[in-house]
Amino acid sequence: GEPKTLKQVIHLIRELITRPLYVDWEARPYRKREMMKSYDKGENLPDWKPEVNLQAGLSRIMEE
Repeated sequence: GEPKTLKQVIHLIRELITRPLYVDWEARPYRKREMMKSYDKGENLPDWKPEVNLQAGLSRIMEE
């Protein structure tokens, strides 16, 4: 229910790690078949909702 761009996800990761994270966003050109927008035409699974938010999930991953 809360789509994030790749840049937003990288920003969250930068906040969680204790060392710099450098990303060269224009290192490779986009290819014709790459999707540049998130897909929002599908239906959600019935009665499903995330147990943790993205920041908490990333934090758990970083701890391991």
